[in-house]
Amino acid sequence: MIPINIFTTVLMAGFLHGIILVIALQRVKKANKRANKFLSLMIGLISLALICRLSYEPQILQISMKLGMLPDFILFLFGPLLLLYIKNLLAKSGELTKINWWHFTPAAIHFLYMLGILLMDRERHLEMILSGQFYLPIHIVLILSLTHNVIYWFACLKVLNAYQKESKNDVSYEPQLKYLYTLLSLTGLCLVVWLISESLTIGGFGRPDFKTYGYVWISLTFIIYALGFFAMNQPELFKVSLSTEKYQNSRLSESKIKDEANRLNDIMLAEQLYKNPKLSRQDLEQETNMNAADLSRVINQGFGKNFFDFVNSYRIEEFTRLVHSGEYQNYTLLAIANEAGFNSKTTFNTAFKKLTGKTPKSFLEETTTKAVAN
Repeated sequence: MIPINIFTTVLMAGFLHGIILVIALQRVKKANKRANKFLSLMIGLISLALICRLSYEPQILQISMKLGMLPDFILFLFGPLLLLYIKNLLAKSGELTKINWWHFTPAAIHFLYMLGILLMDRERHLEMILSGQFYLPIHIVLILSLTHNVIYWFACLKVLNAYQKESKNDVSYEPQLKYLYTLLSLTGLCLVVWLISESLTIGGFGRPDFKTYGYVWISLTFIIYALGFFAMNQPELFKVSLSTEKYQNSRLSESKIKDEANRLNDIMLAEQLYKNPKLSRQDLEQETNMNAADLSRVINQGFGKNFFDFVNSYRIEEFTRLVHSGEYQNYTLLAIANEAGFNSKTTFNTAFKKLTGKTPKSFLEETTTKAVAN
C-alpha cells in the first residue's frame, strides 16, 4: 500500500489534474489543434511519470526494484515535446512544423538501455544494485538528460524571442506571450532544482538521494498546474500567424511604392483603421487589396517602419490630437491611449517613447506648461 503523505498527495493530485487537462484540451474550440496534440502528449507523459514516481516508495520497491525505473522514461522526451509544442503554436501562416525524429534519438537510446535492464535476471539486477554497480550509470543518465533538457530549454527561449521580434512586422500590438514565458520559467525552475539535487549526490558517485530527487518531481507538478491555468484559452492569442514571405512576390517599382504609400496613408486616416487595437497585417491587406509582399514593402520602404511602428505612429498622432483638443482633459493618459487604439499600457509607453523620445507623462507636462503660458 502506498503511504499517504504530502509528497504522494502532491504527485497524485498532479496526475489527476494532468489527465483532466488532457481531456479538456481535446474539447477546446478555435485552437491550434496540432500544437495541442503535442501539449496533450507532453502533459500525459508528465502525468504518467508523476504516478510512476510513486514506485520509489519502499512498499512498491519491495515488489520489484525495476519498478523504480518507470518514471525515467520522460527524461529525454520532455525537452523535444516542449520545443515542438512551442514551434507549432507559433507556426507561420501556411506552414506546419515538421517533426524531426532525430530529436527523439536520445530517448530511443535511453529506452533500449532501460529495456536491457528490465529484461535482466532479477537476481543479477539485485546484486548490481546492492554492490553499487548501478550508481555510476544512473548519474551518467541523469547528467546527460539534465544537459539535454537545458539545451532544449534554450532552444525554446530562442524560438519565443524570435517570434516576439518578428511579430512586429505582422501585428500592431504586443503578442501576449506571458503564458509561454511562465511555462519556460517554471521549466527552468525545475531544471535548477534538478541540478541542485544531482549536485548533492554526485560527489564520488555516491548512492542517488531519491528523497532529494523527489523535489524535482514536486516542481514538475507546478508545470501541470501552470498549464491548467493558462492553456485552456491561450491559443486564442495566436490567431495571427507570421507570414513566410518578404518581398519575393512584390513587383512594385520605386515610383509605385510612393503612390501606394500615399494611398495607404489616405486609407489609414479616412477609415481610422489604427483605432482597431487588434489590427493585423492581414486586416490591412484586405482593406488595401495588396498582397503580403507588396504591403510589407510599402510599409518598410515607403514609410521606413515595421508594421508595429507604422500603425502605432498613427495612434500616437491621434493621442496627441485628443490631448490638445481639450475634450479629454478629465481622462487618464491610459484612457486617452485606449481611445487612440492602444490596448495596453506597456505597448503605449513603449511605442510613445520610441517614436517621440519622450514619456507620455513628460509630454503631458510640456503640453500643460505651454497651455498655461499661452
